[in-house]
Amino acid sequence: MNLYIVGDSHTLALSRGLEQLKEAGQVDERIARVDAKFLYPGYRVGTEFYQRTEDVIKFKGVKLKNKLKALTGRRHIAKQYGDPVFAFSSGFYHRGLIETMLREGILPWHVLPDVQGVRRISMGETKALVHGFNEYLFRFFKDLQDLGIRFFLVAPPGPRLDDRVGAIAPALHGHLALDPLFRTIVQQWYDDNDIPYLSAPLSTLNSDHSLRAEYYERLNGDDHHASTEYGRLMSALIIQKAVELYGEGRRVPDRLAEGVVG
Repeated sequence: MNLYIVGDSHTLALSRGLEQLKEAGQVDERIARVDAKFLYPGYRVGTEFYQRTEDVIKFKGVKLKNKLKALTGRRHIAKQYGDPVFAFSSGFYHRGLIETMLREGILPWHVLPDVQGVRRISMGETKALVHGFNEYLFRFFKDLQDLGIRFFLVAPPGPRLDDRVGAIAPALHGHLALDPLFRTIVQQWYDDNDIPYLSAPLSTLNSDHSLRAEYYERLNGDDHHASTEYGRLMSALIIQKAVELYGEGRRVPDRLAEGVVG
C-alpha cells in the first residue's frame, strides 16, 4: 500500500513525525511507501479549489498541482493502478469561522449560556454555518467517494490555550467551546455519508478539549500547530488507520502506473 498524508499546514508536524518513524524503522511493513506533504493553507479549501472532469479531479493553481505531482507523479487524482490511499488533513479545522463569530459576538444558544451581550443563534443556524464553511470540502470528499478513491480524513490537534483567536474575547475562551462543537457537527455529516476519519487522540487533550501544552509547536511564535512529537504519535495512528481500512493493498509505485498522464 502507498499512503499519502496530505492537506493543510497541520501536515507539517505530521511530516516531521513521520520521518522519525521511518528513521526508527517503525512503519508497518504492509505500507510500501508513506509520505506526507503540505498541499494548501486551510483557507484555500474555503473556495472552489478543484474541478471534477468525468473521472478525474484536478486542483486549481499551478503550485498545488506541482506539489501533488512531486508526491504522486500526477497533477490530478483519479483511480489508478496501485490505488494509493490518501489521508487528508482537512475537514475539521474551523479557526476562520470561530474567529469571525467571536469578533461579531455570535454564539450558539447553549454555548457559554451565562455570557451576556452576544447574539444567540439556534443549533440549526449553527449547523448551517458549519456546513456552509465546509461546502467545497464536502463536495470534494463526495467526489472522491464517487470515483472510488481510497481515502480518510485526519482531524487536527485540539485548539491551543494560547491561540491568538482566544484573545478576541479572552474572558470567554470561546474557541475552546466552539471547536469541539464544530467537530461534532462535521463528524455527524461524515458518519451520515460513510466518510471515515481519525480524530485527535484523547491522550493529547485536556478535559476542555484543548491541546496539552507538551504538544505545542513553539517555533517562530506559532500559536495553533502541534509539535513533532504530536506528529509522530498521529502519523503512527494514521498508518494504523490506513491498514485497518484498506488492508495490505498492492505494492506498486504510483509513478510507474500504466497510462499516467500529468
